[in-house]
Parts: sequence; structure tokens; C-alpha cells
Amino acid sequence: MKERTILSIRVIIVIFWLGFFMSISFMEAPLKFTAPGLRMQTGVAIGQIVFHALKCELFFLLALVVTFCIRRSVSYGWQGVVLVTAILFIETIWLLPALNESAVRFMAGKPASREYLHWLFLLQETVKVPVLLGIGWYNLKQKDLINQINYEHANALQHDRATT
Repeated sequence: MKERTILSIRVIIVIFWLGFFMSISFMEAPLKFTAPGLRMQTGVAIGQIVFHALKCELFFLLALVVTFCIRRSVSYGWQGVVLVTAILFIETIWLLPALNESAVRFMAGKPASREYLHWLFLLQETVKVPVLLGIGWYNLKQKDLINQINYEHANALQHDRATT
């Protein structure tokens, strides 16, 4: 695959990933608790289902990593991918299961005194936004640079042909 194609695919993956998790983490999660007549237990049960759906982010990560494996020479933004991988690893292995356990305790009428977990989750989601934007932006800028080089090269070839 050409470098431009790989860079374009990365940008598309990042855009869809951002839309997916931001709509859940920053819109659905807080808005559901503003619905009139919704019991807290029902909102927490919905939250559990949504947290399980967030595991789909692993597919976005996998797709992004595959683009780095296809063309290793095109490694723009790999540092961000490492950071996002660490965030998803912490969320998947520890944070989301701990939040799920807390939700189960709350729905059973037991105290769920792990509010700091929600703040930690929100912090990680907030960090993910600029990291993914950075990956997308950097790859988009590299794509523009490659397009500019190709344009200049094509113009130079035309100029050479015209002068010979």
C-alpha cells in the first residue's frame, strides 16, 4: 500500500474512534442521569452495558496497529498509539472491571464507595481525546506533505519534458 493510503486509513480510524467513545463517555453517560423518572439503579445498569460496549475500542486499536505493521516506514504518531494502548490496557484489565464490581454492589443495595474510579476513568477518557487527535493530525499533516512532494515532483518532470 502507498504511504498516502496508510496515512488516510489511520486518519479515518481515529475519526471514527473519537466519535465512538466521545459520544458514549461525554454525552450518553452523563445525559442518561438527567432523564426524568429514571431510577439511579436503572441508569447504573445501562452504564454497565455501555461499559461492556466500550470494549469495541480494542478493534479500533487493533486496526490502527495493523496500519503500522503494514508499512513500518510510515510510523507517524506511534508514540500516541503506545499511550492509547496503555490507557486501554488499564481500562480493560483493571478499571472497567472495578467499575462493574462497584455497579453490582450499588445495585444490590450495598455501599459502592469507589467514586474515585469514575474520576480516574473520566481522566483517562479526557487524555485519550488529545492523543487520538494528535495521531490523526500528525498523520494528516504527513499525508499533506507527501502530496506536496508528489505535486512538486510532477511539476519538475513536466518542466524537464518541456525543456528537452
